[in-house]
Amino acid sequence: AGGAAVDLMPGVEYPFALVGIGFQCMSGYIPRCRNGVFAQQVKDWITTAKHPTTGKRFVDMTYQPMLEVLAYLRANGFKNFIVSGGGIEFMRPWAERVYGIPPEQVVGSSIRTKFELRDGKPALVRLPAVNFIDDKEGKPVGIQMHIGRRPIAAFGNSDGDLQMLQYTAGGA
Repeated sequence: AGGAAVDLMPGVEYPFALVGIGFQCMSGYIPRCRNGVFAQQVKDWITTAKHPTTGKRFVDMTYQPMLEVLAYLRANGFKNFIVSGGGIEFMRPWAERVYGIPPEQVVGSSIRTKFELRDGKPALVRLPAVNFIDDKEGKPVGIQMHIGRRPIAAFGNSDGDLQMLQYTAGGA
């Protein structure tokens, strides 16, 4: 389940709105894999991966009204974010191409990652351990940690979005 957050007019300090994203995909992690390697594997996979029931590519199954809302908000000075229970490192490589949302505006679940030198080169390495679950009661926490503003409006597409909606309805 996912959502998208929005910043109002450029240069004006407002809370943002959340808009639900209608895309679900199961993703795993590859332990001890460099983030860049994982991102490339995701990009390769998402270009051809098809839904097992419909036979359509996942990227072709986006909810058209959501794409229209995101485009409308963007055209009117909003800054959109995806807030997803899915893996942040899984969403970031393709969210911009599909939804027009750059990687730094994606909030999601994460696994532990550490810095290490490999062959004398710095690398961020994915570890086989959960760092944060951005679902249910984790969504408001993830929003605060990554964005730092309470939404002014929210829309979701699953039970995992309920706490995000409650947080939004709670006001400033």
